[in-house]
Amino acid sequence: MYARVKLCGGRGTIKKLRAQSCSINQCHVDSTEPKPFENIPGPRSLPVIGTLYKYLPFIGEYNFTKLHINGLLKKKQYGPLVREEIVPGQSVVWVFRPEDIAEIFKAEAGLHPKRRSHLALLKYRKDRSNVYNTGGLLPTNGTEWWRLRREFQKVLSKPRNVVDYLEDTDAVVQEFVQLCSREKPDDFLPLFSRLFLELTCLVAFDVKMRSLSEEEKHPHSRSSRLIEAAFTTNSVILKLDNGPMLWRFFETPLYQKLRKAQNYMEEVALQMVTQKNRDALICRKQSLLKEYLKNEALDIKDIVGMACDMLLAGVDTTTYSTSFALYHLAINPAVQEKLRSEAAALLPDPMSPITTEILRNATYVKAAIKETFRLNPISVGIGRILQTDVVLSGYRVPKGVVYLCL
Repeated sequence: MYARVKLCGGRGTIKKLRAQSCSINQCHVDSTEPKPFENIPGPRSLPVIGTLYKYLPFIGEYNFTKLHINGLLKKKQYGPLVREEIVPGQSVVWVFRPEDIAEIFKAEAGLHPKRRSHLALLKYRKDRSNVYNTGGLLPTNGTEWWRLRREFQKVLSKPRNVVDYLEDTDAVVQEFVQLCSREKPDDFLPLFSRLFLELTCLVAFDVKMRSLSEEEKHPHSRSSRLIEAAFTTNSVILKLDNGPMLWRFFETPLYQKLRKAQNYMEEVALQMVTQKNRDALICRKQSLLKEYLKNEALDIKDIVGMACDMLLAGVDTTTYSTSFALYHLAINPAVQEKLRSEAAALLPDPMSPITTEILRNATYVKAAIKETFRLNPISVGIGRILQTDVVLSGYRVPKGVVYLCL
């Protein structure tokens, strides 16, 4: 995720905007000659600053940290297809109509997806070619992206990697539950971050960080610094990717934050990869990292990039998804009770270990998780760069345009 999301508040605003946008933005597309791209409605772009003035604090109507609200406001005001130039000369098209989204996916059939994302992270890694081969899975495109995804997915899709660490994962979660019972915090987000950092490092690297221990709760501990580095990276990326991008020519204060955060994540990732490579014969279990080190299609630079991506994406995403799941359960007591009943039936003794059989039969738990992802997806939308001309809502959109599907 790019930025922290408040779990409560603003629901009335969102519902009102959604209702209004649905009522006034019915789209009729005829079969006449497509209208010019320049005629797509959208906020006015000014010379030099584009539409950045609309994102300024206090005076702007949009907010980079609330893309879902931005989308609803734009759909309400301009319709199901909106053109915007946040930076002059660089058009971004917001796509809301399902039929248009289907056309976009059909247009890229047989092609590797092309995206404009995490540009500052791409620069950071390209500047450090002694450590990385590519920008990693997030900013890389084309055949190089497919090479990385294909090799990394081979391991991630193996159920055995979940089963092998089930006992260890259960022990960490038990420790987390006991910690919550003792401390009863008002804000669970910091504890969730520690929980998922611990689980990510356990399954991905076969490393026990002890993130929930008192020593690791110190602000200068390894786990605290990793969590802070992940949150810092995710919070500055969106601002760096949009705007004048002066960081391409000299180090801006925001890019400096990214560099320092990535320096630390890279340092930890290098330690883990080097140690695991050295101790390959004495690994406790078949971790993701061990599998990657045995893959001849990957070299050590690819694996270091993967390790950094795991640390970056493994904490923030799961932390907020779990928070949203608990939030929805809290405001739906009937669902919460049904979930509790299933858990009690599958696990009469709360202290008994979780087994593969229990996970297989936890159907309502799986349904609750899927519904959470539907209501609060990890990503606010899907971004792509068009690789061929398409017609959307009666407008011809040329190749090379960046679009966001919400």
